Amino acid sequence: MSPVATPRDVILQLVKGGALSIVIKVANGFLAYAMLLAIARASTGQQYGIFAVAFSVSVTAAIIAGLGQAWSITRFWPQWTGQEQIDKARSVLRLSLHLAAAGLTAAGLLMISGGALSLVVDLPWSFRIAAAAALFTFAFGFAEYASAALRAQGYVVGALAPRDILWRILVCIVFGLAALYGVSFNANSIVLLIGIILLITVSPQALMLLRSSAGASMGHLTDNDKKAISRYSLTIWAMTAIQMGRSHVGVVVVSTFLGAEAAGAYFSADRTANILAFILLAVNLVAAPLISRHFHSDRKELVQLIVGLSGLAAGSAALAGLVFFFLFGSEVLSLFEPAYRSYFPILLILCIGQFFAAATGPVGPLLILSGHERMDLILVTTVSGGAVILQIICGFYWGAIGVALASAGATVFANVFATIYARRKLRIDTTGLSLAVHGTRKLFLRFFHKTSPTP
Repeated sequence: MSPVATPRDVILQLVKGGALSIVIKVANGFLAYAMLLAIARASTGQQYGIFAVAFSVSVTAAIIAGLGQAWSITRFWPQWTGQEQIDKARSVLRLSLHLAAAGLTAAGLLMISGGALSLVVDLPWSFRIAAAAALFTFAFGFAEYASAALRAQGYVVGALAPRDILWRILVCIVFGLAALYGVSFNANSIVLLIGIILLITVSPQALMLLRSSAGASMGHLTDNDKKAISRYSLTIWAMTAIQMGRSHVGVVVVSTFLGAEAAGAYFSADRTANILAFILLAVNLVAAPLISRHFHSDRKELVQLIVGLSGLAAGSAALAGLVFFFLFGSEVLSLFEPAYRSYFPILLILCIGQFFAAATGPVGPLLILSGHERMDLILVTTVSGGAVILQIICGFYWGAIGVALASAGATVFANVFATIYARRKLRIDTTGLSLAVHGTRKLFLRFFHKTSPTP
């Protein structure tokens, strides 16, 4: 039997793994920014805008085509290994790997078919950009799944470093040198190159996953297990499909109403605002398996500790980031293109939305991993559907600033509502405020107890 985990054990796991994840994610953030800057410098404003749209569509397609398997393995591997059912864990790894590969292959073929259609019908995309996007979609989708699967097994560096560090370094080198020597790329070449580099970079992860799932048999999974996996995967798939559509539709809407160059500026502002959520994303990478393991082991007090500390860390970092971009956001945008300074108000609006997303802590993973994924689906469906419609309407009447207001408003509402729901249904505060108040109160009482005169 495994030893019973204590709060000290959980804090050490969170701090050790979280610190490593934060280092990798912060490095990833800087490299992601450097990568986009290098690409912007090695292309024209028009081509960078087309790349921004293709990138947004490809990332959305990759997450949707993954069929929710990244979240599925994140939930079931820690749950069954925590219950010492290793055969089941290996079986679900094999099943999810096959499903993710099939979904991504199908998405790539659909995109290539759409590109082929442009050869005979006048469409707003070409065969070359569609084929390049298909390759990048497969590479990005597999990288997303592989990262989750290896992270669930405890391989933090092996899960995060290939895509988050190595891929971005290589892309920075290629396009940085191109910009230095005055070489300019079109959008087709950019998407194709980053897809090839990513596929090569994450290929060793495929070998690790095949080794982990080798010899696994579906016979270890009961009918109830298969039903639970199917139901969970379908729910997550629907939720991520809608959520990713909301996250990236803004770039497409701006491109439709204002053109490719405006889409490039909005894309840069959106990527900049997303930096505020980096700490939360980093901590979530370690917290998600811990939440699943301890919640399904009836250790809710440990779950509260995990999400509370995560929320406090993410909210504090996001607040510091919000202040920084309020003071220097205009200069940051000008690094991409001097004309992007005019998008500073849009950056601030998007930053406010991301601040609330970070400050409310890991509420999404908590709901998904605690069996409340249907409630999360209803919330995401309602808010995201409304957000997409609002972005289109606001984009038509007020341009990019209208799209930003609709996007940030939806983000704030969804995260605040989910936090209130988790508090009422699970009795867990994901912001960490109650944890902070309780800790402050204990320190306050201890201080006055020590300083009070002895009778």
